[in-house]
Amino acid sequence: MLKYVAIRILGIIPVLFFVALLSFAIVAIYPGDHFTVYKLRLALDGNQTTRAEAEQMVSELRALRGLDKPWYAQFWFWFEGAIIRGDFGYSFQTDRPVNRIIFSSQGGLGWTLLIMVTSIAWAWLLGVPTGILSAVRYQQLADHCLTAITYGIAASPPQLLGLLFLFFVYKYLDPLIIAGGVWGLVGYQFANQPASLAKTLSTIWHLVPVWFIVGAPVYAAISQHLRVSLLSTMPLPYLTTAYGKGLSNATVLWKHALRNALNPLVSMSGYMISMTVTGSLLASHFLGLPSFGRTFMEALQRQDQPVITSILLLYGGLLVIGTLLSDLLLLFLDPRIRYV
Repeated sequence: MLKYVAIRILGIIPVLFFVALLSFAIVAIYPGDHFTVYKLRLALDGNQTTRAEAEQMVSELRALRGLDKPWYAQFWFWFEGAIIRGDFGYSFQTDRPVNRIIFSSQGGLGWTLLIMVTSIAWAWLLGVPTGILSAVRYQQLADHCLTAITYGIAASPPQLLGLLFLFFVYKYLDPLIIAGGVWGLVGYQFANQPASLAKTLSTIWHLVPVWFIVGAPVYAAISQHLRVSLLSTMPLPYLTTAYGKGLSNATVLWKHALRNALNPLVSMSGYMISMTVTGSLLASHFLGLPSFGRTFMEALQRQDQPVITSILLLYGGLLVIGTLLSDLLLLFLDPRIRYV
């Protein structure tokens, strides 16, 4: 088992390299760059800048940033600095180190990780009981109701969930919040106040819709997959033998059936991380959160290549590491699995 763990950990190195290469290539081959818009502004400004002068100025700026070289040469220079020195370059827009943009408190990385972890946590806490209840009450009223709810959530895009929440707040709670285009992480009456219990409770309340938008698709996936997995596991002969030994229904369910039924869910934990990444981007857009998603969207609008590439690499690294942890957890949960 230790050999498998070592091989699996070493195996993520080429995967991360491929993720970095793909992230950089996607941004590099996109038509235009950060200075394309700048060239257009120079050509259309009121200072009578000629097109030749504008192109000359932009060419000098692109050469200064290394954009005049082939994309693979740019990638290797960026990758070497990111991996060896931990230097992700400088933002084209602000000329600040990308490290400061991503890992600063204004970048929103901490809030995004908190949202992702807590959303996955509540999705598991609610998805496992509802999946079990739906399987145990198969073809009964509880099963039909829970199945309708989970399929409805799974079929609803996060954008729709966000719009429904905004409508609910505007209609029934406080229309001034949404009319002002502000939801944020704390009530506007606490914006400039020091930390207090009331401000903490307000932050928790403002995180509830974020958890719903981000965690609802994960909850639906957990509940649906666990229901199907339990229904396929319960008729197996070893469970019939357990019943024949006189074990109670609860013991058979929790100790034997559930342990095997959870294996598919554990193996898809990496996919759940990708779902929360998408949800966090949308939630930050709808609710005006100071999250990583806003930093990413602003960098996309400006075609700020170093920032975009670094964020894509970080998201890809989270997905790869999440998949690695799910594989290792599955190895410990199921003693029947022998990879090596």
